[in-house]
Amino acid sequence: DFDIAVHVHINDYGSRGKNKAGEFTGYVIYTPESQYGNASISKEIANAVHNRFLQIFPQSNAKRERGGIVEDQQLVALGRYNTSVTPSILIEYAYLYESQFGNAEIKDMATSEYAYQTYRGLKDYFVKGAKSDDAPLDLATLPYEWTRDVKTLLTEDKDVYALQMLLRKQGLYPTPDKTLNDCPISGLFGGCTKKALTAFQEKYKIEGEEGVIGEKTREILNLLGK
Repeated sequence: DFDIAVHVHINDYGSRGKNKAGEFTGYVIYTPESQYGNASISKEIANAVHNRFLQIFPQSNAKRERGGIVEDQQLVALGRYNTSVTPSILIEYAYLYESQFGNAEIKDMATSEYAYQTYRGLKDYFVKGAKSDDAPLDLATLPYEWTRDVKTLLTEDKDVYALQMLLRKQGLYPTPDKTLNDCPISGLFGGCTKKALTAFQEKYKIEGEEGVIGEKTREILNLLGK
């Protein structure tokens, strides 16, 4: 008597060496194959979630997962092999070795954001008028307060994760020459973040803090991040 089945996973693949980073990144949403009785409505629900994810997360770059939504005959969820009429989708949020899962604080922020965007996507499907195309990007990460200086770091950092989210909301992350697969929102402060932060500082005429979260930059971030 379920109305809908939503399975949530963090992805991996069998040929990856133990304790080694893999070659793939990004999310994918699996739906039942088109000949199944619940395929059409499942695809509609998947599209609603996919449209939310597209704004923030990279699509999987694995060959069989490209496009963000993939039909699957052996859906590992309620209704495998067409055994249920219940609409079913299986969401692989990302790959478990990706940077946003390497730090406990960032993992909590990232999984909260994935969960929130899943909720918003489902709401878009079930509640008429829930989504407005001209509405600002709605994020679980914000509001957020920055309280310290941050420069290039070698490890994930929650201030950087929130910064990347705000820069994404501003339309500045990643820069136009990169994709979210190149520059995922991960909490790592590398070249992608520094370049986008510099563009942000130029936009708001912040001088003397190029590529660094300093006092003047924090002031603007905290105004925008409320």
